[in-house]
Amino acid sequence: MKTAAWWAAHAAGVLLLCLLPLWLASFTVHIANVAMIYVILSIGLSVALGYGGQINLAQVACFGMGAYTTALLTLHTGIGWWGAFPLSIAAAGLLGLVVSIPSLRVQTHYLGIVTLGLAISFTAILTNWQFAGQAIGLPGVKGPTFPGVNLADERHYYYLILAAMVLVFSIALLMMKTVLGRRFRAMRDDAVAAAHSGVEVPIYRMIAFMWSGAFGGVAGALYAGMIHYVSPDTYSLAVMFLLLAMVIIGGRDNIYGAALGAAVLVYVRQKFESLQEYQQIGYGTLVVLMVVFAPSGLAGLFISAWHRLVPSRFAEAAGTRRPPADDEAVGVGSSTRWAGAEERP
Repeated sequence: MKTAAWWAAHAAGVLLLCLLPLWLASFTVHIANVAMIYVILSIGLSVALGYGGQINLAQVACFGMGAYTTALLTLHTGIGWWGAFPLSIAAAGLLGLVVSIPSLRVQTHYLGIVTLGLAISFTAILTNWQFAGQAIGLPGVKGPTFPGVNLADERHYYYLILAAMVLVFSIALLMMKTVLGRRFRAMRDDAVAAAHSGVEVPIYRMIAFMWSGAFGGVAGALYAGMIHYVSPDTYSLAVMFLLLAMVIIGGRDNIYGAALGAAVLVYVRQKFESLQEYQQIGYGTLVVLMVVFAPSGLAGLFISAWHRLVPSRFAEAAGTRRPPADDEAVGVGSSTRWAGAEERP
């Protein structure tokens, strides 16, 4: 019954998103496209930051890598957007692996400083690299084409972004429900205990960064195909902090929360565009308030409200909780064995 309700709720959500462009003006459709691209980016950051416990401030660099790879390939090699799309994802995933190398030696705020430096270096390279257009950027990026559909129309392009977002969302949800997701959470909660339980922590750190970068590449390729222009300003630190705010405000260890935070902040940013000089202050204030008063983000607030509205259901579930099975986390004394982690002899 619960599975049927879960599928029905998600199908209804996708159907609503499919019908949304019919009710929106052209400019509002553009904002919806940008929001969905940021949803993809936020999900990628949530994989590394929320589930893997890795402070990744270079996600915007992976976003830029996907966009610039698409732009360079379509402009200088004659490869169409569809051919450049998988190559852009691969390039961004490879950049994610490069960014993960410092995580093998440093963690916590030190890792944040290193990844921030890598993001700044990426922007500096784009600004000074003549082949990439330097500070001016690259105009005239070719977008995707499809027989019988004018994807230059953003109402039609909306459905391409929606399909990519649903696919990324589904992959992320599936990952977190498998052994991979459980090992990510084990690594996040206690890397030492996870390692003693058989989790190859360095490998899974690299995997988390790689998936985060690949999702950033998807967003970058879609953005370049929609705007038909790339420049270093689009992938600046301001965008990185906006992305970080989206994940923290929405709920960093919740895929739904990351998507919600992205959609909410894109909407708020558009509504208060006239106060652009105060936006960074607003984002910082919101992040501080959420960290202090609602660490689990908007998703956690919704879950808490639902628990209070329907207390009997959860009390009944708590009263009939079964013992943990072999494939679930089992705490024994001061040591813990996580699901999917084989014990070493």
